[in-house]
Amino acid sequence: RYPNYRLFPLPETPFPNVKIIVGEEYVRTTRATAPYLSFDFTHPLMCHAFQSFADRLEKPTHTDRNSLRRRLENRYLIP
Repeated sequence: RYPNYRLFPLPETPFPNVKIIVGEEYVRTTRATAPYLSFDFTHPLMCHAFQSFADRLEKPTHTDRNSLRRRLENRYLIP
């Protein structure tokens, strides 16, 4: 449905209390527990560093779309 949206489930969470959103022109890090706090990075070098980090996390977990769908359905849908 969204061509630029990619989901890569990781075997473990590298930062369990932080959500990271990596975009083309910004990166947002948000603390996932109270007190909630967010930082946005817009500097091109910081964005590139986070994109590289996300690419390294994604490499070992990359699967095709149908395999990912089956994996999520098996794990999260109640029969």
